[in-house]
Amino acid sequence: LVGGLSIVLPSSGLLAFQPEALFVNKGAKASTGDPGGLKLSYFEVPLLLRLKLGGEGTVHPHAYAGPYFGIQVDCSVTGSSAETNSLPS
Repeated sequence: LVGGLSIVLPSSGLLAFQPEALFVNKGAKASTGDPGGLKLSYFEVPLLLRLKLGGEGTVHPHAYAGPYFGIQVDCSVTGSSAETNSLPS
């Protein structure tokens, strides 16, 4: 699940800056058949440079590059067969 906001500055021309603010859920399910798993939640801020690659008409392809910063806001591990003492804190 991902939700957030983005803005394109400037909104016309070949090159633009696109900062975003995202709330992202990531995770994994146990491979042992246990219904548990790992769930991580992050707040991420990508700082993207956006290049318009042409495409006159209704299709407008773009290329994106840039760093992003993220902070973990939640982590939960569920299940009965996991060795939780070996998980990073």
